[in-house]
Amino acid sequence: MNRKVKWIQILLFCLSYLFLTGCWDYKDVEDLHMIIGQSIDLAEPIEQEKDMIHRDWLQLTVQSVKPKGLSGQQNAGATMQKPYENLTSIGNSAIQTFNNIYSKTEHPFLSYHLKAVVLGEKLVKKVNMQKLLIEYSRAPEIRGSLLVFIGKGKAKDILEASNPTEVPIIKLIGLSQNHSVSTRIPPEMNLTQVEAKLASQSNLLLQTVEAKNKRMIIANGAIINGKTGKLVGFLNRKEIEGLNWLTSRAEVGVVKAIDTEKNKIVGYYFKNAKSKIRPHIQGDKVSFDVNIESNGSLEEDWFIPGDAFDNKFLHHAERLIEKQIKYIVMKTIHKLQKDYHTDVAGFGEQLRIEYPKEWKKMKSNWDQHFSQAPIKVNVKITITDYETKGTKMKKK
Repeated sequence: MNRKVKWIQILLFCLSYLFLTGCWDYKDVEDLHMIIGQSIDLAEPIEQEKDMIHRDWLQLTVQSVKPKGLSGQQNAGATMQKPYENLTSIGNSAIQTFNNIYSKTEHPFLSYHLKAVVLGEKLVKKVNMQKLLIEYSRAPEIRGSLLVFIGKGKAKDILEASNPTEVPIIKLIGLSQNHSVSTRIPPEMNLTQVEAKLASQSNLLLQTVEAKNKRMIIANGAIINGKTGKLVGFLNRKEIEGLNWLTSRAEVGVVKAIDTEKNKIVGYYFKNAKSKIRPHIQGDKVSFDVNIESNGSLEEDWFIPGDAFDNKFLHHAERLIEKQIKYIVMKTIHKLQKDYHTDVAGFGEQLRIEYPKEWKKMKSNWDQHFSQAPIKVNVKITITDYETKGTKMKKK
């Protein structure tokens, strides 16, 4: 009996210890700042510290969600409050800038839910991205799935939404995923992918977000030079479409072509597209053939009268679509070769795979070789469906 009493006493002691100490650091979720997004911009130095350290100054904006705002727990008749809060700080290092934000709030921060960071256009033109992202890669609470964006203009503006019920970062993540249904949006890239590209000094293309008339849009693609880690320039939506055709990332979309002689429109809808980049070496010169193939449906045509089952008509429509896609792709190649002298389409990667010895010779100065390489584009389109079935009525 004494032994049983002893074990009961020990059990009660353990339970009381767990109860009293297990929640000693408990904090109500409403008293926590759950950070879900950040932006970093180039900033003017603080006047009293302008000559302290001669380096670039950063403006960090942190976006945290408000649990009450997200759940709709607001008093009836009260003014609608934003479900998020932005705090901004300025400093001459990332860690100092973040620590300065602590002076603006009484609540602790949680970074485990950080989902996206937006880097300002002016900042990335001046500062190597590796320096800006190193703190994120070293922090154990930051996940490699953190999405990285370039902000057109001020990145801070992206973290403000015109709709008071929206959380800007959550909306941004939703917009970034639309690349699966549009050929004019580049795929999103996370922290792990960006760091791998920069570590290998490979060029990369990042989604560019812009706050236009208080409306958030994925506007362009930002070209980052792998060697310098800096922003080179932008591709517009049409050029991104060409790049997606080049890299087999054109998963689904629509192509509109115009018969200039008859002033008629043809609309082509596709769900798959394949491209193959084939390098050729002759002496110390390199050239490429790009072969693009796609199957899809005739979604729209303004040829009246016309017959959707007529082979001659279908072949004509296919040639119009092929011509349009080739034009889009060649415009993109010209922009990469002649304006930016930067390969983000994977030409160098294909050369490395098929001609590893030659690649070693060209690797250190590849962008210059790429800028001078002749590139031939071939497009093969096959219309397999006509959407609205049947023969059109012909005019009498």
